[in-house]
Amino acid sequence: MATQQATGVNAVLRDIRISLSELFTGGGRLEPKEELLVEVLFGLLGVMAFLISMVLQNNRKRAAAAGSAPPSPGDHRRLDD
Repeated sequence: MATQQATGVNAVLRDIRISLSELFTGGGRLEPKEELLVEVLFGLLGVMAFLISMVLQNNRKRAAAAGSAPPSPGDHRRLDD
């Protein structure tokens, strides 16, 4: 089961790589299926960036409430609840 899931993920990543390489090096136009794949990829990247910003904002608020300096990007210390 895990092997089938890994194969599926690899297939999706391969399709994304091919689609992006065709877009930037080839004809510049994607097929509708490939276009949807790229739109979903960038949508997921946007959601991930939004979630990261929410976590960073929460960490800054916790640090301010605790009276310590807010964490800087790349700071891996853990704030206690």
